[in-house]
Amino acid sequence: MSAAAVALDGVDFRDQAHLLRFTRLAHRSRTLVRVDRTLPEHCPARVTQHGTRRMLLIAPNLTPAERVAFLAAALGTRQ
Repeated sequence: MSAAAVALDGVDFRDQAHLLRFTRLAHRSRTLVRVDRTLPEHCPARVTQHGTRRMLLIAPNLTPAERVAFLAAALGTRQ
């Protein structure tokens, strides 16, 4: 069993779908995504620039649906 399969073993089907959508959206938009454990609770995500690319910093405790919502908002697209 691969590491990705083990990591998703405890995730339900809806969360898997959100994670897949998040990954595809980030890849297609060429957005770098980093988990930042130093983000405060009142600001669970932040958009910055890394060179010429957009970078989304997210808190580690965000649900997959929240990750998709923050990325869609950063890109200015609908969910």
